[in-house]
Amino acid sequence: MIRSATLSDCLNITALSLQVWLDSYTLQGIRKEISQYVLDTLTVEHFERLLQQKEKRVLLYEKDQHLVGLLILDLSSKFVDKPDAGYEIETLYVSRHFQGQDIGRALLQEAVSGYGSPMWLSTWIHNTPALAFYERLGFTIIGEVSFLLDGETHANHVLAYTAESGSSL
Repeated sequence: MIRSATLSDCLNITALSLQVWLDSYTLQGIRKEISQYVLDTLTVEHFERLLQQKEKRVLLYEKDQHLVGLLILDLSSKFVDKPDAGYEIETLYVSRHFQGQDIGRALLQEAVSGYGSPMWLSTWIHNTPALAFYERLGFTIIGEVSFLLDGETHANHVLAYTAESGSSL
């Protein structure tokens, strides 16, 4: 079941975000800078503030009353190098235990259904499962941005999707 998030969901959103972020980005293990980032950033308060922003949309995918997927849209964000790339998919998280079950696809279909296309996102260049997933759905690389973590720069591919490009989610 897909539904819009409410403030009462923030604790579960935080836990899922921590789980997926750490699972996706700590391929070499955990160190102080990573721990500090996730514990300072992915908080209940962060998600409560996010839900109060009028340009943000948060969709949840629940299975048997358990949160297994999360999609955060920023309807006002534009990719600087290609402003016609549409709105931003700020976050798409699916618990590792539920990947491969079309949950991510369903959340993206819901976004297109509700907000149209085009849309864009960025993902770490070493997140090969995510890159393969987006490419299978018809996203194409249109640029690159950097993510700064405690003074370290991490390259991210920017991918875009347009429903009119002939592919369908």
